[in-house]
Amino acid sequence: MLQSLFTRPRYSLVAIAVLLGASSTINAQDETPDNLIRGAQVTLIREVEVATGEAGMVSGIMVRPGQMVHAGDVLGQLDATDAKLVAAQAEIELETARDIAGNDVDVRAAKKSQQVAQAELARALEAIQQYSRAISQTEIDRLRLTVDRATLAIEQSQNQQRLAAFDVRLKEARLEQARQRVSRHNIHSPLTGIV
Repeated sequence: MLQSLFTRPRYSLVAIAVLLGASSTINAQDETPDNLIRGAQVTLIREVEVATGEAGMVSGIMVRPGQMVHAGDVLGQLDATDAKLVAAQAEIELETARDIAGNDVDVRAAKKSQQVAQAELARALEAIQQYSRAISQTEIDRLRLTVDRATLAIEQSQNQQRLAAFDVRLKEARLEQARQRVSRHNIHSPLTGIV
């Protein structure tokens, strides 16, 4: 009973009632009735068609006609190979995004560059006070520009780190979507009944 590619297999579940007031129990070892009720009238209570959330090739049927199932039991599975690969890729992307978001090397390097630039500017201003023509105004302007660039580099690095944190949240959502897609390849019984 394999379905072809891109079909949605359907299972029918039937909940039944024995109208004579007596019930039949099933022996777990051989699944034969312990109590056979002759002349009992069986009435269909509810019939439900169960479809998958995904289209694909059936990879396994876990039940057989006449078998008792409970709500939530897996009735069958579709081939989830591609969905599992997408989920694995999403996990790797999330791990990479977390590593990038947790890496503050650029921020630390920018702060160190700013400290060096500020120290160079301070030494230059000190030299001018001791010797008025020791350093040209153009050189002082260049040193101030270097300090400003280093300050902006810190802001840029911190902004990149915030964006990386947003990327982590995006990758977490994508991983959750991928995992849900994998789980939709399992066909679950919505109720207790007989297949």
